[in-house]
Amino acid sequence: MELQERFGLIIDAYDVLGEEKLLAIGFKERDIKTAIAEAKSIKEQRAPGVRNAVYLKFREGTWYKSRDITDGLSDIFKAYGIKTDGRGITRKIKLYFDATEQNHNDARGWYLGRALFK
Repeated sequence: MELQERFGLIIDAYDVLGEEKLLAIGFKERDIKTAIAEAKSIKEQRAPGVRNAVYLKFREGTWYKSRDITDGLSDIFKAYGIKTDGRGITRKIKLYFDATEQNHNDARGWYLGRALFK
């Protein structure tokens, strides 16, 4: 029996996640599949075209309402065929900016600091 056939998920997890992450999550099939899917999704979300679209839509040193970030990122992800479950999209702004959650005038939002990929 070939190794890939017998231990394919473990081999894929090692390639995608690395040894440290694989050991940290353990060898539970469900947890491995979730971690692999999350890692691949983050890689898609950090692709150069997506990053450029984010930096055209949002600016460093600016505060945005959470709803505006959610709508903007959702539109960008949809345009690039990136599937999300709709939860936590606003927090994904931290993939692109040194962002902190701040409320202004009773509105929830985020201050976008330094861009992480410029």
